[in-house]
Amino acid sequence: MRNRTTSIIAAGILTAAGPAQADDWSAVYIGIGAAIGAANHELSLTEAPGIPFDGALSIDGLGGDGGVFTLGVGADYQVNSRFVVGAFFDYDWMSLDTDVLDLTIGDPFPLSANVNVSVEEMWSVGGKLGYIVSPSTLLFVTAGYSRADISDIDAGASFGGTGLGSIALARVGEFDGYFIGGGAEVKLSKAISVKGEYRYTDLDAETLTLLPGTPFVGINNVIRTTLDPDIQTGRVSLNYRFGLGRGEADEPTVTEASVGSWSQFYIGVGGTYTFGNNELTLSPGPVLDQAFGVDAALAFNGLGSQGGGYTLEIGADRQYDDKFVFGVFVDYTRHDNEYEIGLNLENLSPAA
Repeated sequence: MRNRTTSIIAAGILTAAGPAQADDWSAVYIGIGAAIGAANHELSLTEAPGIPFDGALSIDGLGGDGGVFTLGVGADYQVNSRFVVGAFFDYDWMSLDTDVLDLTIGDPFPLSANVNVSVEEMWSVGGKLGYIVSPSTLLFVTAGYSRADISDIDAGASFGGTGLGSIALARVGEFDGYFIGGGAEVKLSKAISVKGEYRYTDLDAETLTLLPGTPFVGINNVIRTTLDPDIQTGRVSLNYRFGLGRGEADEPTVTEASVGSWSQFYIGVGGTYTFGNNELTLSPGPVLDQAFGVDAALAFNGLGSQGGGYTLEIGADRQYDDKFVFGVFVDYTRHDNEYEIGLNLENLSPAA
């Protein structure tokens, strides 16, 4: 079994500067960016309402990861010399793919089949609270509402490279939820800034429709199937800020940092939250492979897990001039990611 853990970390770059002016960060802005993302889906099957039996099967979870392209618009208002409040809207085009199952059979019956689901789009609206650490650097936290569009759970097959078609095993749809996040934004000029943000999105569980459009759709009268997704992203965007309301002569004066002020050893401790994606592959052993020439593999590529942990770090930085710092570091991270399959068959007799 191979284990791939996706850890998303947001980091900010602090720059030394003089006192911030009252409206340095008050602006309307647009932004374009990219992100890496990870999704973990909890799939649950229980008895449908009115069914006089009690049983449950839960898989926590089905993991996937991929890339994100994002566009955003927002407005910030600097309340005083230290604090900024804001509101924003962004839209994400995603490809967080979960390969639930892959079956491959070699010659003389070259058959392949797969089952997959993907987070395709998500939009979010939220608020921001920021703290100015220098005229060019803002640390912030965010929170708000998100809505995501997730593809159907599809099964497809091909024989000898020729597609045999696909079928929707479950109709999924849209999910609502909330997000929390945090990060840093650094001004490159009075109008251009770069922003890095970590964001965790918790979507509500929704009921799926099994085997839609088939004669077996009536199974939904017996079995209730739900999907509960969680998503985390680490995103970077380039932003253009309008309405700063000052000319070049009004730009804040930046005090150069003295060389050596960042030259030092350091130690650190912190917390982390990670998603893992475990890949389990079953293939013929030496007897079947050598004696019978069996060429086949069954892979479960989306056994997702998530959990918290801590990290320890030690390093050294060297400041070469007023702009650039180089360093080396070693860190150790320990996390408790759990993958669970739960089966409850204690009460298969008619429920009281």
